[in-house]
Amino acid sequence: MLVALPLAADVAASLALSDRTETRLRQPGDAPTGPSLDVATVPEARMTLVLPRVGCTLTYSPRLTFWDINDVGLRPTWLNAGKAHLSWRANEETTLSLDQDASYGATSFAGLIFPPGPDGTPPRVDVIPSAQIIQVESSSTILGSHIAVRRWELRTEVGYQLSGGTDDVARSILPLQTGPLADAVLTYATSPVDHVATTLTAAEATFSSGPEIALAEEDEGWKHAWSAFTETNVTLGVSEARVEASPSVGAYRETNPVAEVILDQRILTAEDRVTLHLGARLGPVVNRLLGIVDERVQGTVLSKWTHGPFVVSAFGSAQQSVTTEGPNATTLFTGELGLSYTAIEAVVFDTGVRGIWQRASQPLTATSTPGTPDIVEASIAQGIIFVGVTFRAPTLRL
Repeated sequence: MLVALPLAADVAASLALSDRTETRLRQPGDAPTGPSLDVATVPEARMTLVLPRVGCTLTYSPRLTFWDINDVGLRPTWLNAGKAHLSWRANEETTLSLDQDASYGATSFAGLIFPPGPDGTPPRVDVIPSAQIIQVESSSTILGSHIAVRRWELRTEVGYQLSGGTDDVARSILPLQTGPLADAVLTYATSPVDHVATTLTAAEATFSSGPEIALAEEDEGWKHAWSAFTETNVTLGVSEARVEASPSVGAYRETNPVAEVILDQRILTAEDRVTLHLGARLGPVVNRLLGIVDERVQGTVLSKWTHGPFVVSAFGSAQQSVTTEGPNATTLFTGELGLSYTAIEAVVFDTGVRGIWQRASQPLTATSTPGTPDIVEASIAQGIIFVGVTFRAPTLRL
């Protein structure tokens, strides 16, 4: 017993519980005569375990949604979602990590949920399928490492991921995409305010609809801190893709340039905090609906203004295929504007609008042969007004 006491003292465990419920009005709705009213709630349980060299986080956050309740009554869907993170600090310079994300259940893309990117980066937005409820699944397993020695820093990741429909009908709308991935980023601090980085990425994707894609990219980047509040990041690179549309069609290769410019700005005063992220990118995107490599021009803005208990946030994204004419050209605009108010630490109210407009080719299940997709060009326009409330229970120390 006396031997176990020091070990127990070095272990810290906590449990955080929360729930966000959102009521939204969608236009156009599921019925052709008017808008639809949806209610969605996302409870979350997060357990954290910290040891001297090991950290572990387990999160379960399912989504229960009642669709179009003003017309059809209660039509619930349940989407299970969870993730696990495990890290091990081998020594002062090296850290290893393992991340597992998974989801399974029914959902519709009509809710226009834009999950935030990692480390506060803008959400990754892509074309969406037609607004209907389908069964989906996803899984991502990533093994990572981080080595920092003086001015050098090396980050690597290898993993396997899948996402898409779970059955033939769902996969005719959203094909199942599977394949391995890997990336490595080597960074060198040339000065306290300048960093140069070489990034190598590679991924393979096999689609249930037939296409197979292998995509590799090499980038050179320069990040400069102009002040404590202003930072820029410039990237130039090249990508190489091998695309096989189907087993009966020969593969072809394509080479595309990559260029990206990012500006991060912070403004701090005695009462206000403002963050601004502006980004512009030219590079390849794997179209998840068609299984093709699409070279696009993208622009992104992400901003947040905090004033006491009030937070105003804005997000916008615009994408356009470089080849503007043709059957696979994509035009995509998305955005969200929100206002939140923290009444007390445990209760947060929020409201806002979000929307999307896209013109893109996508699979459409043929009526003559169920489960067989036809490729058609379609435009989607969706606007949403939402009101939400978040409850957070006090963190439990275990």
